[in-house]
Amino acid sequence: MFRSLTPRRAALAATAMLTAGILAACGATPNTGTAAAGAAAGDVKHTIAVSFPNASAAPVVQNLFRIAKDEAKAKGYNLVIDDPGSDEAKQVNTIQTWIQQGVGAIVASTLDPKVLDGVAKQARAAGIKWVTFGDSIPDQDATLGFPHSEAGQKLGQAAGDWITKQRGGHAKVAILSWAPAEYARQRQDGITSALKAAAPGAEIVATQDALSSTDGLAKVSTILQAHPDLNMVLAVEDAAGQGGYQAFLNAGHAGNDPKVFIGGIDGAQDELKLVQQGTVYRATSAFNQQLLGEGFVTLPDALLHGETKSYYTPVELVENGNPDITKLLGYYGG
Repeated sequence: MFRSLTPRRAALAATAMLTAGILAACGATPNTGTAAAGAAAGDVKHTIAVSFPNASAAPVVQNLFRIAKDEAKAKGYNLVIDDPGSDEAKQVNTIQTWIQQGVGAIVASTLDPKVLDGVAKQARAAGIKWVTFGDSIPDQDATLGFPHSEAGQKLGQAAGDWITKQRGGHAKVAILSWAPAEYARQRQDGITSALKAAAPGAEIVATQDALSSTDGLAKVSTILQAHPDLNMVLAVEDAAGQGGYQAFLNAGHAGNDPKVFIGGIDGAQDELKLVQQGTVYRATSAFNQQLLGEGFVTLPDALLHGETKSYYTPVELVENGNPDITKLLGYYGG
């Protein structure tokens, strides 16, 4: 079902991304504040430097970097990771420091891929391999990621089918997105287009930005005050969806309320467990954590050894009863 390398997806090639928020320090860097200095340690040409904004907001990405750290150790690389938050200038400055240091490869995610095109060109001119996470820019060696629009479509389709079967085609829906990030806009567009196609009678009553569980709880609690008959929350990040789940519990709904559907994207550990338990958190569009985490090292390694390729992991919709849940949970190392 999952495979480590797939052909470049045409829909992804033209889009921009960020996986919206992913990463705290890991690997050879003791914390994000010393990421640039970490590249100077050891053999700098065997350093893979990763820039990933807002990582701390997404626990699912913490796991990606746990896996990447193990893979880097196995292959003899120094893994340096930096989370610039939403500060694009800070991100560019750190990457320019890595270029000056002469790291072997850079893997970068961004709120707006256009911001990185110039610095990516500088890196490649200096002989550094450049990998764009989740999207494609003109100056790059490869893309690492998974199809965000497709992930949204799978979730939106499942939600629309549920509305048709359980709600007679009508429901009030809240969308939790993240407007600053292109990847999140791709996910949101996929959700809404598939939802409207499957359940034209569904009414989107609110669209709010939320990445973390704290954000999701706050935003959905407020939405429920204005729309106590809200039936559905669809989130571009599982963590935000979990916050929405807690908001419904706080509002007096049972954990398995048959009138409520909550879903998200990423296949995060806690949300997979909620799906497995048969709660109102009914679905997540999940990707293979093991393969994507390893890709932060195996793809730059391949490029440094003269290969030309991109690396994509497929995405699948996971609902209660899906036999893949146990396998996906296993990627979190227990």
